[in-house]
Amino acid sequence: MQKRISQREIARLANVRQETVSAVLNPNSRGNTRVSAESRERILKIAAEHNYRPNLQARILRGDSGSNLVGVLINAQISQFFYDLLLPLEVELRKRHRRMIIGQLGNDAAEAESVLQNFIDYNLDGVIVLHHDISDGRRLFNHYLPLLPETVFLEVPPGVSGAAAVSIDFANGVREAVAHLAAGGRRRIALCMNDLRFLSMQMRLEGYRRGLEEAGRPFDESLIFIREPRPDYTFAELISDAVDLLAVRGKADAVIAGNDEWALALLREMNRRGLPVPGKVALVGYGNILNICRSTTPELTSIHHGMEELAVKLAAALEKPGTQFPPVLSHLVVRQSSI
Repeated sequence: MQKRISQREIARLANVRQETVSAVLNPNSRGNTRVSAESRERILKIAAEHNYRPNLQARILRGDSGSNLVGVLINAQISQFFYDLLLPLEVELRKRHRRMIIGQLGNDAAEAESVLQNFIDYNLDGVIVLHHDISDGRRLFNHYLPLLPETVFLEVPPGVSGAAAVSIDFANGVREAVAHLAAGGRRRIALCMNDLRFLSMQMRLEGYRRGLEEAGRPFDESLIFIREPRPDYTFAELISDAVDLLAVRGKADAVIAGNDEWALALLREMNRRGLPVPGKVALVGYGNILNICRSTTPELTSIHHGMEELAVKLAAALEKPGTQFPPVLSHLVVRQSSI
């Protein structure tokens, strides 16, 4: 593990006084030290290159216990995933005598920069970044990480130096789903997703391939439907095409959907066409959204992200800098739609 660099060492490398480094890296500290733009950029560059983070323990020893606040950054277009994670994360932080405040990051780089600057001004004890796929994100996070307190990302952000992260193994749940379906006698197991832009979707495909191989089932591209909704292509049309391709022409006897919303739509369309679930086609969702999974007939089998474990690891990572946590495994929750 790389040893943390101190403000004293940064001052030596930047050829400035330690008070100057403190004025740059502790923007909320009192004092009237003036820093030139050239010195500021040099200090920030050295801090970023050496993965500097403000030391919470040192603050406590100085009698500055901080705010007990942890900032959590989410997507401005909040999804069900974030809703399902925020509650156990808030509970876990409260157990550790921390409170949570939320900031939203969209694709407006100037607005995202303002949110990051606000987080610095709040004098937070830590930051958890649940969403980092934003415009100009690499530059913004590399610039602001030295100014933020201990920061942990959900998944490793591409191109961000020294980022601590907790990951989800999105593949494992799909692998378990294929094994479950194969054990139930399903021979033609299909995968239905919206796109492959994101790591989470790429890992779903990886888990699908791995599951088929372990179950001794051939990989058949005709049993994969990957298509993204667009303005001239309604969601209803997309789902209809998916059922046509997979269940009608492809003769699939099981379908794993990329999320629970798609699974619900597929269930309705298959019922409309006289393809009963699970009699004709077994169905598995992804996300384990309880208000969907338990309200369908039959109840929907789905893949759970492991939110409680994920919340524990994200909170623990703030307190144990440099600790490498194993990925949280997604896992299958079996209900009636796949039996």
